[in-house]
Amino acid sequence: MSIKNIQVYCPECKQSYWFSFDLNNITEQSGVAKRSLIHGLHTLVCDIDKNGSVRTAIAIPINFNEMEVLIEKVAQNFNDINREKGTTIQIDAYTSNIQFRKFIQRIISKMFEQATNRSMEENYRLVATSFKDKTTLHADRLHISVGPFINQNVSGILEHANKGIILDINDATENQLDIFQTISSYQWVVIIKGSTSSDEELLQRIINSLLEKSIPYYTGILSNKTLQEMFNFISAITMDIHD
Repeated sequence: MSIKNIQVYCPECKQSYWFSFDLNNITEQSGVAKRSLIHGLHTLVCDIDKNGSVRTAIAIPINFNEMEVLIEKVAQNFNDINREKGTTIQIDAYTSNIQFRKFIQRIISKMFEQATNRSMEENYRLVATSFKDKTTLHADRLHISVGPFINQNVSGILEHANKGIILDINDATENQLDIFQTISSYQWVVIIKGSTSSDEELLQRIINSLLEKSIPYYTGILSNKTLQEMFNFISAITMDIHD
């Protein structure tokens, strides 16, 4: 057995706790394991990696909202990435879907809330702007933008960044965006697909192009389930990016 004492900070209690965990419970396939600690009216859910480090720690009320939990988790993942040294990461979300844009905006707001509430020695930059339906977050390592249009020069702004795009295929076709040229500037791609047969044909062409170039991708119709899968994909991709 490989028992390790692990320290974790609870954002709800605003203090640290120690617990013992057997690292042998972590499989090679997943790379992480979950440990839940009940704290009164909330549960602290921890993701622990094979080195015994806490990747994420989220306080979940006993009566919780599934989407709020996802927003909390994604925001914390992004804050953790931003505190670590490594390659700059750029995430562009191209969509006119108001609900999805609000979802990304809530993640950005939650990042500010977590950074403000958490007692930590590290100092890092978080700057959010909004202009013409586009919201942008600039941080020390992480840059996120969401809106109904793409700045064609954005790849030049962060020339050496690892770039990913969330692309709404409906918006892309309606606005006659050159999808294949656009995604060629990115290292990974998420496609929000439509429901028509023509969308399926285009989607298959896009997937074939991504496979030929060995570009990681995720695709799905927007739903609570696909949002979780989408950000699990993004988290897995961005957590592995180093200098």
